[in-house]
Amino acid sequence: MDPLTENFLTKTPKNGNKFIAGTILTEDEGPEEKIFSTYWDFVGFGERNVAKAEKLVADAPVYATGRVRAATYEGKDGTTKATLKVFGDIGLLNSVPPD
Repeated sequence: MDPLTENFLTKTPKNGNKFIAGTILTEDEGPEEKIFSTYWDFVGFGERNVAKAEKLVADAPVYATGRVRAATYEGKDGTTKATLKVFGDIGLLNSVPPD
């Protein structure tokens, strides 16, 4: 179960093709019980994604499928940082019980 970190937003660029955008958080346990957090920026095009926007609220359990793009950039502190972006489809996991 991967929760959203914020409500998804519906955006409309100049060409009029609406899309949604938001961030998904995944957390995995590593050595010595350290938790590794990964933030995935998500972009979903098409009515099938836009229609779900109002239900995609913070802490909702979701899944995302699609094409992943990774990139690096230099942070304000001078260190190299990584970004992960998913372009595809998103859905709610309705049958997952709350923690």
